[in-house]
Amino acid sequence: MRRALTWVAVAGLLAGSAACKGETKRAAARRATTTTAAPTSTTTSTTIPPAPPPPRTFANASSDNATLAAADIAAAELATLDPATGPEELHNAAVAGQLAYRRIAQRDVSFEQAIAAALPTDAIRLALAYNVAASRHLIALSGNSAPKETPPAAWRIVSPAPTGELLGYYKEASATTGVPWSILAAVNFVETRLGRVRGTSSAGAQGPMQFMPATWAAYGQGDIYSIRDSIAAAARYLKANGAPERLDDAIWRYNHSKHYVEAIKAYANRIALDERAFRGYYEWEVLYRTAGGLLILPIGWPDVPAINTGGV
Repeated sequence: MRRALTWVAVAGLLAGSAACKGETKRAAARRATTTTAAPTSTTTSTTIPPAPPPPRTFANASSDNATLAAADIAAAELATLDPATGPEELHNAAVAGQLAYRRIAQRDVSFEQAIAAALPTDAIRLALAYNVAASRHLIALSGNSAPKETPPAAWRIVSPAPTGELLGYYKEASATTGVPWSILAAVNFVETRLGRVRGTSSAGAQGPMQFMPATWAAYGQGDIYSIRDSIAAAARYLKANGAPERLDDAIWRYNHSKHYVEAIKAYANRIALDERAFRGYYEWEVLYRTAGGLLILPIGWPDVPAINTGGV
């Protein structure tokens, strides 16, 4: 804090005597009211503002104690939904939640139930239910396939389009076709983590919504790697296969698995319930299971090294 400057005046009073020779009473009175200010010195002090606190980190519910795990989930969810949470803290909270839900999905259902009972609000209990259900279905979708030694060499992890841009494309395509925008967001999220994964799949699918070339030829317009064009094509494809009236059938045509259908609906329900949840999903990392452990593939991979989470 900077103090205001303080001026201190020291006055000297010059008094004259009316009896002094050659001095009139008027002159004496004038001199008696004259003051002289002495120079003063000033000092200032500055206070260095305190450094901002470091961004919060969040536990990923690895505790075997359901009460502690519930506290971790609640902290991550509340930070994710709070619009005042800064970018780095939002990322930390979202990824902590992502890893937590995967871990809980691999545990017995009774552990999830115990965590749910210890959560502070119904909204967070619904977040737990939707996210763990989606994780269980996606884990089941991969079946008992053996983990790879390394991620696909052709993959590149790139920055997704901004959240506002993505939401605009989902809602634009929804307005044209009637397919719920939350379903389009969930498909984009599951297929390529909102466009982060750039590369052809092992089956030959391409683009942020993962179209096979023949399907793109029938429903695509423009560039298969354009996020807007790809979302619009996905909406047309789902519409042609029964959405929104027969939504389950339409999603099943996208990937012939009941587990896929249920995972898409779980994430879509979470987003539809509270659009702020999309902010959290936007921050989720690309995870890849290898023989050496569960890896995070950050933006910039493979030029940026993967991070081993220690999980499976």
